[in-house]
Amino acid sequence: MYMTYVLVNTFRMDGSESSSITDLKEIVREQSLETEDSGCAASSTNGNGHIANGNGHSNGSEATTKTSGVEDVILELDTLNGGINNEVEDRNGDEDVTVQLLGSCLPAAAAAFSAPCADSPARSRNASGSKWTAKKVKKLLSMIEGNRSLSSQADFDQLLALCSIACFFTDPESGDTALHLAINDGLVYAAEYLIENVNTEYLSAENAKGDSALHFAVKKNLPGIVKMVLLKAPRGVELRANSYGYTPPQVAAFLRQQSCLEELVRHNDGLRTTRVGERDTLLHVACKSIYVEYIEYRNTLDSSDLTSSALRQQAARLAELREKGVKLVDLLLSPDHDPDDLTTAQEQSLGSVLHYFALLDHADGIRRIASIASIVPKKLFLLDSANDLGMTPLHVSCLLKAKSAGTELLRLGASARARCQDEKTPLHYLLEEGVTETNLNLVQTLVEELLLKGADPIASDHPQEDYDTDERTPLYYAIQTKFETVIAECLRFFL
Repeated sequence: MYMTYVLVNTFRMDGSESSSITDLKEIVREQSLETEDSGCAASSTNGNGHIANGNGHSNGSEATTKTSGVEDVILELDTLNGGINNEVEDRNGDEDVTVQLLGSCLPAAAAAFSAPCADSPARSRNASGSKWTAKKVKKLLSMIEGNRSLSSQADFDQLLALCSIACFFTDPESGDTALHLAINDGLVYAAEYLIENVNTEYLSAENAKGDSALHFAVKKNLPGIVKMVLLKAPRGVELRANSYGYTPPQVAAFLRQQSCLEELVRHNDGLRTTRVGERDTLLHVACKSIYVEYIEYRNTLDSSDLTSSALRQQAARLAELREKGVKLVDLLLSPDHDPDDLTTAQEQSLGSVLHYFALLDHADGIRRIASIASIVPKKLFLLDSANDLGMTPLHVSCLLKAKSAGTELLRLGASARARCQDEKTPLHYLLEEGVTETNLNLVQTLVEELLLKGADPIASDHPQEDYDTDERTPLYYAIQTKFETVIAECLRFFL
């Protein structure tokens, strides 16, 4: 019976070999030549040029049989390729061709890939004497990936048998296993096959940089592979750091791989508060990465383009970044977090987790942190924790026009009169720049709330000077906006 054989991905109308057949022949031939040249530790070459075993007996007939077997494989592949071309011709070039399956060809090819010595295991580990290369393994994995829709599982299993020999491959330079290679090239089906058919220790194998298959899976954002590895790998594989000190969850948090983090946290909820060495929790790593993404976005903006359409696009993009960021931090914020970890500003960063939540305009997250830090006498102090520039979370909210976060911070008791290193209050930052028609309403609301909480519209940013021509007050900045409603809101302070 004829069945669709999709190992051959490309059929050529000029009678030339398909690329997959050519690749398979090349692998078989190269492996045979390298095997014949390399021999094994227990073998040597006698005076007649034949392979001799450890006792010095000639193995010339065995070598001849080996070469003959390889040529038989090549011949069968040529026959298969001819059948494909004949079938294409009979079908008038129809690409949906049906051809005979490889049959006994694949087992014979598998034999050609085995280790060169009878006493060596039939596997591809380089130390066993078989000269596998990453290039060859990738070719086999690509065949598996491109041909997962074979009509017969039994026939497809023959192709998988060929791949199973590569399961034990380890690149001598990079240390990558076949699973590393499959994941790195996005060969998901081949990776799934390897995970299902290798022992558990293989899944935690590390390359020269200390990266496991789990590191690779989160880098490539493959949550399905992450889940499979976690279910089968030895316990604690997700906590193993690479040579740079980063665990798979930390890599996922830094790359903001939401789906991968969901699988990791579902597998081990304790990851949310776990530290590796002196490094940050996953929440801190994610917050810093979100901030980097925000800064990169800000650097792409054209400050001279203040048209309504440009401002709307900027607002929409910022909202998108904030929405993604909120989903990520919500996943990683845990009731078991130490309140000091959440509200103490770190050096050389935006500040505390509260500062980052202000950046995201994440009022609900701020409420959750306030609930975790439920000791009332400590709460007010923590709400006004300052970063390296002396900015509190409320300063950040006002600078970025994050109305929801600013309102929540004021409700919880954040100081509206706090000053940063340049002596500016949150009201200074709110009005100094960035007030447009697009955000006018929310700015006006924040002005009103700040004034109700004690903000001073005539507070000088040079409070120690009797008079300074560079002195600026929030009212001065309000006048510079030229929006009457904002100016009027500040003037109400004097009524």
